[in-house]
Amino acid sequence: MLTQELVKELFDYVDGKLIRIKVSHKNLNMFLGKEAGHVSKFGYRLIKINGKTYRAHRLVFLYHKGYMPEEVDHINGSKSDNRIENLRSANRQENQWNRKTGSNNTSGIKGIAWSTRDRQWIAKIGIVGKRIYLGRFDDLEVAAQIVRIARIQHHGEFANTG
Repeated sequence: MLTQELVKELFDYVDGKLIRIKVSHKNLNMFLGKEAGHVSKFGYRLIKINGKTYRAHRLVFLYHKGYMPEEVDHINGSKSDNRIENLRSANRQENQWNRKTGSNNTSGIKGIAWSTRDRQWIAKIGIVGKRIYLGRFDDLEVAAQIVRIARIQHHGEFANTG
């Protein structure tokens, strides 16, 4: 079982990085003193411990807090920033609230889409697994302000208004 003690036995923490201080086999000595793991195609650093792969940010959280939460959220949204001050415990929904604007978003603002049929901006946010309709707007800035207010009101510290 993965514990804080095991993680601290294997790694030192230095500014968001886990540096390997112990290896399981002497043929792996070349990894001592180096940042553990590799970066996946999804942008997360992955680290193997006893044959099981873990995301580095989860190990950093365990290293510092002593427990593994349901999810670990990167406050600034950067998958490569594993400094403990950038990590917080979250549930699945809170983690989703803090997601960045999708690459296929045409308005450039999370929660706002253009309706070609109505020729207006449609504003929505997610709350407790449901999409909540906030209205239709002629002005993108007005729609953006409505979405920002709703996100802060309903998502609290996890509100990502970008």
